[in-house]
Amino acid sequence: MRLKLTGIAALAASIALVLAACSSQTEPARDVATTPTTSAPACVVGEPGPGGGKIFYRDAATGVCYEAAPSGWYDGGSDPRLAWGTGKCASASISTGTAIGKGEANTTAITSNTACDTPEKAPAAWAAKNYAGGEKSDWFLPSMDELNQLYIQKAAVGGFAGVIYWSSSSWFGESLAWLQEFDTGDQGKNYMVSGSRVRPVRAF
Repeated sequence: MRLKLTGIAALAASIALVLAACSSQTEPARDVATTPTTSAPACVVGEPGPGGGKIFYRDAATGVCYEAAPSGWYDGGSDPRLAWGTGKCASASISTGTAIGKGEANTTAITSNTACDTPEKAPAAWAAKNYAGGEKSDWFLPSMDELNQLYIQKAAVGGFAGVIYWSSSSWFGESLAWLQEFDTGDQGKNYMVSGSRVRPVRAF
């Protein structure tokens, strides 16, 4: 009987030694799943943008990039010559900005105003807004400062027709809006009912 107990004790001691040895081994490192990163669209002036146009500006402070619609965006022809506003839209009080980053809000303010809420009332803004190049739905009429950057990079973007382009920046209370001459770079104002060229842009 004493020999049997001694055998059991020896077996238990052996098992304890094996378990201790196993627990002292370091568990192999496991692979950790990582989420693939998506690279941001390239933003190089003169290069194609995600909407099928050409990039013309990158805001160094915000990292926001701007692209202009390609030549022929309007029915395959030259940039259209359109009025900024007609009828009551040409005298509507619409609050707009001139700075870079204001063009999209300007276009929304114009097209949502009851006096300008159809393409017939605000041809320039609606033409830009309704453009769907690259299957994008966020095109707009550039603000005065955005338009100036487009002028600076006109050679890189290409295809500009005529000499005067509309911005989405109105001259408050005087039926006037800002525009830019693309031959000289001069910025000025003209009556909204006048016809000037239109080139949509978008930010991304």
